[in-house]
This record gives sequence, C-alpha cells and structure tokens, in this order.
Amino acid sequence: FDYIIKMLKKENHNLRLTALEVVYDLIPQIDKKFRFINNLRKLFASNISTSVLPAENYLNIFPIN
Repeated sequence: FDYIIKMLKKENHNLRLTALEVVYDLIPQIDKKFRFINNLRKLFASNISTSVLPAENYLNIFPIN
C-alpha cells in the first residue's frame, strides 16, 4: 500500500493514473479503518488542484467514506 501512495505523488501522469485506478478498485474491498484509507484521505484532502487529465479528476473524486 505504501507503494501505491508513492505512485499517487509522482509527476508522471501514467503512474498517477495507474495508482488511482488501483485505489478505485481497492476502496470498496478495504476496511475503512485501515491505515491506507487514512493516508488516502490525507493525500486527497491536501491535493485539491485539478488535473489537465479528465480521468484523473474523475478518479480523484471517488468517495473514501
């Protein structure tokens, strides 16, 4: 999970999009109290800028409740 968090912070669009797709698939399957979920919440809350890539914007708004 730490690797996924690292990839979400990369400048490379392809790496970030791939990591976001993995997150999109994993979120429904993971216990919401898991440390990975808390790290994602912090990361997404601190990154409110929009991307030039529509797919990245869509994946960034996935609810982590």
